[in-house]
Amino acid sequence: MTDQSSLSAIQWRVVLLLVCAFVLEGFDLQVVAFASPSIVAEWGISKQSLGPAMAASLVGMIIGSALGGRWGDRIGRRPTVVGSIAIFSAATLLTAWSGSVNQIALLRVVAGFGFGAAQTTAMALLAEWLPSETRSRVVSAVVVSVPGGGMLGAALCAWLIPAAGWRAAFVAGGALPGVLALLLLLYLPESPGFLRLREGGSSQPNDRAAVMQLLRAPYLTTTLGLAVAFFSNLAASYAFFSWIPLMVSSLHYPAAAGIRGSFFFNLFGAVGVLLGARALAGWKPTRGLFLFVAVGLASMVSLALSLRGLTIVGEPTAAGLVLLMTLLALAGVGTVGVQAGLYGVASTVYPTSCRATGIGIAGSVGRLGAIVSSYSGGAILSLASGVNVFLVIVALLFVVSGLGIWLVSSGDRRP
Repeated sequence: MTDQSSLSAIQWRVVLLLVCAFVLEGFDLQVVAFASPSIVAEWGISKQSLGPAMAASLVGMIIGSALGGRWGDRIGRRPTVVGSIAIFSAATLLTAWSGSVNQIALLRVVAGFGFGAAQTTAMALLAEWLPSETRSRVVSAVVVSVPGGGMLGAALCAWLIPAAGWRAAFVAGGALPGVLALLLLLYLPESPGFLRLREGGSSQPNDRAAVMQLLRAPYLTTTLGLAVAFFSNLAASYAFFSWIPLMVSSLHYPAAAGIRGSFFFNLFGAVGVLLGARALAGWKPTRGLFLFVAVGLASMVSLALSLRGLTIVGEPTAAGLVLLMTLLALAGVGTVGVQAGLYGVASTVYPTSCRATGIGIAGSVGRLGAIVSSYSGGAILSLASGVNVFLVIVALLFVVSGLGIWLVSSGDRRP
């Protein structure tokens, strides 16, 4: 069934349910950012005080990506996905009653654990329900539901927080995935590949055996390549997610321009991946990834070369703003395109017995890169030539991503 070229009704059901899961995860991932101005105003704290709360979910995601993948390979994809969504639903809902930054940070670690475990295992479940001919492309397209959820969450919170306060954002962010968890419990089927292994009497590898399978031939080169590519790509992604507004303001543009830059980065990243997945339908997945790397690298080089032309004697210009937004949009296409494509590739290169573990390890390494850039971006932009240094570093991260993708493409051939 999963090797046919067209999708059946049950396959479409799996895709749509998991798209909903990724959309709500995208909302909850950014809900603290949406609520932060109101939290700062209500509690009378500095913006820097929210730093631990901003980064806490990334710490949880590292743990969740690793453990969730292992649980998915041992007890099943379906119960792990449903349980993980229930965890981040409860943690987000409880945040509405927080009384301090430390309480928010602790709950964000728990929510991050749910994010990481849900994403990792959902990728494996989705891959095992899809036809082999379209698996990589559909998984890549589904990944863009996460930034899509961020954009929808921003629109909702722009209305909800002024009307009902910042706590209402966490109530909505917790209640919606809670409802989805119930729907998944009722309507989400288990992976057919996992069921075949279990019903056929095949023993599932223990945690150590699953990891060791990934670290020896024929998967070692692929595992190392994915780790390098995920680390560098998520470092670049979170450099943009966290610091676009500050980077734009460093170029003497108003705060609204920075928010607009973030919106264009996410919007064109999602649209670019969807259009790219269709246009590159006949390509090998890694070849398409090289194209997205080239787009991202070109946008960074172009932006670095045009910095002086974005302003006149330190004053922003309309033409400079258009150029800046255009290049940030192209950066979104390259960055999100590589990230989505990497999940698509990771979902195809490992066998069912260790697929979720492999995706989980790659995702965990990637979150380390995200933490590094989340913490270091502000310090880099504070330098005298901070924007130039920032752009050069991100450009180098695209180069490293390309190296990781090359390692994956040059790994041992598997049947």
